[in-house]
Amino acid sequence: MKQISAQMITWDPREDETYLNGSQIKLTETGVSFKNELMSPGKALVTWHSQENYQASRRIPKLPLLQRNTRYHLKLKAHFPVQGTVYLKLSFYSHFGELIATEFIKEKTGSFVYPKDAYEYKLELINAGVKELDFEHLLITDESLISGTDHWYQKST
Repeated sequence: MKQISAQMITWDPREDETYLNGSQIKLTETGVSFKNELMSPGKALVTWHSQENYQASRRIPKLPLLQRNTRYHLKLKAHFPVQGTVYLKLSFYSHFGELIATEFIKEKTGSFVYPKDAYEYKLELINAGVKELDFEHLLITDESLISGTDHWYQKST
């Protein structure tokens, strides 16, 4: 199996599960602009899945397949006025759809281990008090490929 050094995860409000109630969402040159003054904390702004039932949802999975017992690094590229008002939630499920584990990443970067019994996972961008957000993308990579620096991803201009 060929290993990819980094997988970019984007947000397309027309395709992904996006919180729409009272939200102002615009596609921009760099990603998505999201505004909602009345959204309750704890709600997911957007949800991505590693498995989809195409017949039911007409969506393809946005998340890469991961190897069990492997540590991965996740990096959020987004701008929001107050730090700590957005976090990432990873939920891991068994082959039978039972929740195995949940991980929270409360910074723009963090790491997690894909559980040995996991069959699929879900990634959510959670509101922790954010009123506006400019989202560019998420990056996920095998942590063994990073070698302790942040040079594993260089944005081309």
